Amino acid sequence: MTAFEKKQTASEQVRSEFRKARSKRNEIKEDLPALILDPALIADPVDGTVISAYLLDDDKDLVVKVSAWDFAPAFSDTVVLLHAQGHSPGDDDFVEILEHEFPAPVDPSAFPFPFTIPKELVRILGEGPHVFRYKVNAFNGETSVSERKKLIFDRVPPNGGTAPAAFPAVGPITDANLGTGVSLQLPSYIDRQDGDMVAWYWINYLPDNVDDLTPIGYVPVTTPPQTLNVPAADIERVGDGGCYALYVLRDKAGNTGHISRHVSIGVALGPLPANLQDPVVPLATAADDYLIDRADAFLGVEVWVPLFDNWKATDRVEVTWGSSVLQAEEVGSTPGSEIAISVPNQVLRSEYGNTTGDRPTQVSYRVLRGTVPSEVKSTQIKVNFEMIGPEVPDPDWPDPVNPLLPLVDVYGKNSQQANRLDRTDENQAADLKVDLYEPVNAGEVIEFYWGAEHVVEADYVVQSTDAAGDLIEVEIPWAYIERAGNNARLPVHYRISSPMVPNKWHSRNRDVIADAVTLRPDAPDFLGRNPNSPNWLTCVSLYDDVNPDPLDPAIRVRIPDLSAHLQDGDTVTLHWRAVQGFTGEDPVVGVELDEPITLGGNTPATGFVWRIQPYDQHILPIAGGARENGRGRVTYSFVRNGETITSKQVEEVVSMHQPSGACDLRP
Repeated sequence: MTAFEKKQTASEQVRSEFRKARSKRNEIKEDLPALILDPALIADPVDGTVISAYLLDDDKDLVVKVSAWDFAPAFSDTVVLLHAQGHSPGDDDFVEILEHEFPAPVDPSAFPFPFTIPKELVRILGEGPHVFRYKVNAFNGETSVSERKKLIFDRVPPNGGTAPAAFPAVGPITDANLGTGVSLQLPSYIDRQDGDMVAWYWINYLPDNVDDLTPIGYVPVTTPPQTLNVPAADIERVGDGGCYALYVLRDKAGNTGHISRHVSIGVALGPLPANLQDPVVPLATAADDYLIDRADAFLGVEVWVPLFDNWKATDRVEVTWGSSVLQAEEVGSTPGSEIAISVPNQVLRSEYGNTTGDRPTQVSYRVLRGTVPSEVKSTQIKVNFEMIGPEVPDPDWPDPVNPLLPLVDVYGKNSQQANRLDRTDENQAADLKVDLYEPVNAGEVIEFYWGAEHVVEADYVVQSTDAAGDLIEVEIPWAYIERAGNNARLPVHYRISSPMVPNKWHSRNRDVIADAVTLRPDAPDFLGRNPNSPNWLTCVSLYDDVNPDPLDPAIRVRIPDLSAHLQDGDTVTLHWRAVQGFTGEDPVVGVELDEPITLGGNTPATGFVWRIQPYDQHILPIAGGARENGRGRVTYSFVRNGETITSKQVEEVVSMHQPSGACDLRP
C-alpha cells in the first residue's frame, strides 16, 4: 500500500468515528416498525436484494409501505420517507425523499400506506446497499422514527455485463465417442456471487439472444471447475453440424448476463462417408491430355464428385481448385451418380494468373458432415489460358471475342456488293477479304465461319512473308452458303490460334445480307403408281384398295412434312398441270388445278394426302379414250417473308387406257 493510500484509509477511519459519535449524541429512538415491501420485489429476503426489474423496468414500480401509527386526534400528522446509502449509515446520513400529510381523522383502511419511489430517483441511486426508513411528525411537534429497512440494489449482470469466456475446446463428435453425451467445463468469471445461475445451450447456429431457446440445463453456479453435461439425446436432436456450445449467467437479482463466447464443435453422426473416389473434371479428359482451356471456361467448368457410400442429403462437398477453396455444396436429397460443382470463372482466372503455357493444377475435394471432414481425394489436370494476337482489356473473361481483330468483308461473285449476296450469286462461291491483325506470326491459323459452320476449305496459315495489315482473300464454297440459307443478318467471323496455343480469339461478327439461295422445298410424290407399267399412273392408280375413300376416283399425292417452313394455320397452294406425250411442253388445256389448303386438322403441316379430282375434269382429258399418253406434274407453293416459294416438281406419265378403251370407273 502506498503512503497516499495509507493516508486515505486513515482519513476514512476518522470520518467513520466522527459519524458514530455524532449519531450517539443525536441518537433517535426507533419506535415505529420498518417499512413493508411486497415479497415479489425481493430476490433474497436474507440480505434484501431487490429484483433488478423493479430498478430497471419503467413499467415496474418500487413501492415501500408504511404501517399505521397512533393517529392524531385533531389537526394532522406527516410521514417523511428517508434514505441513506451504505450498510450502516449514521442518522445524520439520511435525507428526506418523499412525504405525505395525513389530516385527522385518518382512515385506518388506507394502511399499510404505499410510497412509490420515483423512477428518476431509483435511476440515480447507486449500486450496492441502501437503507430506507420513515419518520412521523405528529401534530404537536413530536417525532417518531421507524426501524431501518436494508435493501441491496444490483443492476449489473454477472461478469460485469461482458461476454464470459467460451467453454474449453471439445473435439469432433462421432458415433465412436458420443457415448452418453458431452461434458463441458464452466470457466471462472469475475464477480461470481452466491445465487448465480447458469443456463447452457447446444445449437447449430449463433443466435442474437437466447430468449426463445430452451436450455439444456439451468443450475446454480458452484465453485469451479463445474461440469455441465449435454446428453446424447440432445446432441442427436440437433444433429450433424458445426455445432456451438454456449451459456448465459444470471444473478439472484434477475440480471441476465451477455451470451458467452462460443466454442465450435464438429458433429458427424451415423456411418461416415466412405468409398470416396477421385474427382473428375469432365472437360479435361485423356482425349485432350487433361487440359482445361479458355473455351472450356467459356462453356463452364465443373468438378464431378462421384457419389460415395453412407451419404446424407446434408453432407457438403468442398472442392479446392489449385489453392482456392470453393463454397461447399450439399449433396441433396436425390443426387445422381455424381455431385457437380461449378468452378467460378474468377477462380479459374486467378489460379492461372499471368502464366503462359500449361499450368499443372491440383483439383481435390473433401466431404464435410457438419464441420467434420473426410479424407481428401484429388486429381491432377492442366490449365492453359494463354492467348495470341492483339491484347485487349478483358472484363468479360473468358468471352473469346476480341474487338481489336479486323472485321471481314464478303462479296458475291456476280453481284460484287460488299457484305451482300443476291440471287445472281446463286451456285457461286463468295469472296471473303480481311486485313491481318497485329501482332501476327508465321504459322498462326485463321479459321473462317459462315454462320455457325467452320469453312474448312478456307483455313489460312499465316506465311513468313505476311505482315500485319496485309489483305488476305479466301473463298466460301457455295455448299456452305446454301446450307446456311438466306438471312438478313448472317454472322461471319474468324478465329485465330497457334499450334502451340490451344485458345482462340474470335473476331466480332460481320452481318452479311445473304439472299442468294432460292428455297426449293422437297417435291411431293404420287401414290398408287402401277408396278407393272414402269410406275406409270394408270387406271389402277385411281383407287386405294387398302384405304378406300368415297371421293375416289382420284390421283393421290403425298405432300411432305412442311413444318420446317410452315405451321398449322398457314396456307399452302397445291398445283396440278399436265403436258401431252412423252416429250415436249405442249400443255393439256383445262385440266389445271390450283387449290389453296389451310394447314391443320386433316391437312396438318407435318404432311397429308391431296386428291386430284374430279376425274372427268382434271384427269381423263390428259390420256383417256383416243388421246395419247401425257405427263402429270405437281408442285406446291407458299409465301414466306413476302416471297413466293415453289417446291421441286414431281412428274409422272398418265395413261388412262384399258384394252377395252378408257378406264372402267367403279360405281
